[in-house]
Amino acid sequence: MKFPVSVLILLGCSWCCFQQAAAQQGTKVAIQVAPSGSADKSPEMYSPLGGIITPGTANAMWQPVLIPPPLISKNEGSNDGEIQQIKQEKLLQKLANRGTYPPVAEFSDPGVDELPVVGINFEGNADGGCPPDNTIAISNGGFIVSCVNSNIYMFNQSGASLGSITLYDFFSPLNPTVNLCDPKVIYDPGADRFILFTQGCDGFAIPNQVLLAFSQTNNPTNSWWVYGLTGDPLGNNSWLDYPKIGISNNEFYLTGNLYSSSGNYVQSVIYQITKASGYGGNNSLQWQFWSNIAGNPFTLQPLSWGHGSTYGPGIYLVASRSGGGNIIQFYDLTNDMTASNETLNYMPVTVDAYTVPPPGLQPNGLYMDTGDNRMMDGFYLNGTAHFVFSEAKGDWSAIRYNRLDVANLAYQYQQTYNTGVRDYSYGSVASFTNDPSDKTVLVGFVAVGESNAPEYRVKYYGDNMETASSILVKGGTGSVSANFCYDPDREFVRWGDYTGMSRKHNSSNPKIWTSSCFGKSNGSWGTWIAEINDDGNVPVLENDGPAIGLNVAPNPASNGRFTVNVRVEAIEEADFKLIDQQGKTVANLYRGHLLPGENQFSFLQDALATGAYYLVITSTSTHKILANEKVMVTH
Repeated sequence: MKFPVSVLILLGCSWCCFQQAAAQQGTKVAIQVAPSGSADKSPEMYSPLGGIITPGTANAMWQPVLIPPPLISKNEGSNDGEIQQIKQEKLLQKLANRGTYPPVAEFSDPGVDELPVVGINFEGNADGGCPPDNTIAISNGGFIVSCVNSNIYMFNQSGASLGSITLYDFFSPLNPTVNLCDPKVIYDPGADRFILFTQGCDGFAIPNQVLLAFSQTNNPTNSWWVYGLTGDPLGNNSWLDYPKIGISNNEFYLTGNLYSSSGNYVQSVIYQITKASGYGGNNSLQWQFWSNIAGNPFTLQPLSWGHGSTYGPGIYLVASRSGGGNIIQFYDLTNDMTASNETLNYMPVTVDAYTVPPPGLQPNGLYMDTGDNRMMDGFYLNGTAHFVFSEAKGDWSAIRYNRLDVANLAYQYQQTYNTGVRDYSYGSVASFTNDPSDKTVLVGFVAVGESNAPEYRVKYYGDNMETASSILVKGGTGSVSANFCYDPDREFVRWGDYTGMSRKHNSSNPKIWTSSCFGKSNGSWGTWIAEINDDGNVPVLENDGPAIGLNVAPNPASNGRFTVNVRVEAIEEADFKLIDQQGKTVANLYRGHLLPGENQFSFLQDALATGAYYLVITSTSTHKILANEKVMVTH
């Protein structure tokens, strides 16, 4: 697809103008430690523009939502068999010691009064795959993009829905051939745009697709440029999994772990992508990748600037050993790809040992997968790298929050744990101050215990690592059952694989938006979105957003939503139409793609008068009726 040169120049210039007007850019520091290794750099590569997608705004009257069939994405470690054996052994030890643990409260420094509070909060994305893979970003303009494993929801900062779309429909200009999962979204304050990633997730399909979208404005309901890259950059029949993303002044970075067709870990790679070509909608997206990385890292986290700007050239990255160890792996990608002299320098940092966390316990007796020691999240700000990952604390799972002085690689950390009560895992971290010289952060994580259904919490760490007990953001209303996200091979319930945090950079006081999963009373996962601030509470928004009532399917329908399940054998684009008993169209509700398996569609029917209607779902290609469901409405 080609676009007029004048349009591309206009879009590119508008991005450049905003970048010049953005906050002052951050800087790297002179690292005083010599590198101990590097990596191989590929030739420059180019991927064609796939097209444009415009999600549009929500139909406020009907609020249609399409949920594809549940998808189970993979989450192998670098040495998965060994890690799973360790977890099983620790679980047996934990069960043997059950009832003997004295509850240990979280560490809290006396006199800490700078505590966060939960502001606006509401239920977000409908159940969309296994695990939820929550990710979130908020723009300076107050637009929120929240993703889970199969769909994208958009809100304003008051919690009002702006619309939703499946990952498949969002990337439909690229004609995906497989299911999509593992979304990641980031807001670029230097360009006032969003970047969204997803990947092909159809088992061990080779090669899988790596899909990127660059928003054309700071409003996610407007148009995006979409591009498709290979998930097999080495050309050796590998597939990419467990993505991490970040940005610098001029580039976007994607990292992932490569696996063979049999599921064995191969190596990790870094995609280095020019932002200008994506924001400008260029006919070709310019990129290169790094492989054979010194230290053989697993799950590399690019460290974006922690406040309302970017830094560079290049970027810092950090990794931990997924199966435990006493090394933190720090990397400096020294320059932009246009410099031609860029290198990837490796500097290992020796730390106190960390080990694989044991599974968690929930009230219904099913075990929760707490993951391994891989890096979860991080950022860089004013000379300090901040990052988090999970580790064991005795027979319990804990969060390790880390700080690294980049100039001399001086390291410090603290653990967050509640042994004897709850297991903590899948952490995220964001700056909780408007002063870039202040190291204050919030760490978010999911928690579970035999007396606590899966919940989400945040913990404060001050400039000098002073801390207070974590606060509850969203409590679980029920345990997750074996019908949702249960892995029969490992005998664990899946959650995570990550939680989302995004700082509202231009707020007058610190505000962080979070997205995470929680256990629901019907045994499934829910998504909870919340603003965390330091200036007072705001009530929960009840009955707001398209997720309300998605788990019920009344017929006759009373006030609320009507839900129907539709099974197809192949990918099928369909129209969803509501007609009355005389055959007159009442509403054209939705057009989107049904994926193989059982799809769920729902809409708000409050605007309908009492009576009988028909929901007709028709193939757009064959015009055959796929479903014709009678809807009885009573008020």
